[in-house]
Amino acid sequence: NYSSAEDLVSLAIKLREDKLFRQIFDTASTTTSSGDHPRNLVNRNVLVQTVPFVNGVKTGYTIDAGNVLVGSGEQKGVELVSAVLGAPSESERDAATMSLLDYGFSLYHRRSPVRADEPVASVSIAHRDAEVDLAPAEEVRVTVRKGQAVDTRIVAPTEVVPPRRVATGID
Repeated sequence: NYSSAEDLVSLAIKLREDKLFRQIFDTASTTTSSGDHPRNLVNRNVLVQTVPFVNGVKTGYTIDAGNVLVGSGEQKGVELVSAVLGAPSESERDAATMSLLDYGFSLYHRRSPVRADEPVASVSIAHRDAEVDLAPAEEVRVTVRKGQAVDTRIVAPTEVVPPRRVATGID
C-alpha cells in the first residue's frame, strides 16, 4: 500500500468529522476494562500529551516511509492537519510537525463577516408600504488566510409575504 501526504491529510480530515474519532485521536492515555485484565494504552503521538493545542492524529513507521505523523491542532477556532513522512527519527518527526502547525497557525485566522441578529438586508412586505430587516439567526464564521478579503453576498427575496391573520373569535 502506498499513500501520499495528501492522501493521509484527506483521510484525517474526513475521520475528524466523527466525534468519536476526534475523541480517540485526542486521548493521551486510557485504561481499558475489557478482556481478562485492564490494559493501559498510551497514545504514541507524544505531542497530544505535551502540546495543549495538538489533538491528533496518527503516528506510523515503515522502512520505506520512515517516521510518519499525521498531526492536527486547533487554536482560536482554526483547525489544521499536517503530514510529515520520511523523518529519520521520532523527535525530528515531532519537530517537523510542530513547525508545520506553527506555520499554518501564523497564516490563518477566524473571521465573522456576518453576526447573529445583525441586519444584513431589508425586503419589502407584499401588499404593504413597509419593509422588514433580515438578520441571520447564527453568526457566520470562516477561516481565512491573513490578508485575504472576505466577500459576503446576501441572497434574499425582494419581497416577503406576511402570514395570514387567523380569526380566533377572541376580541
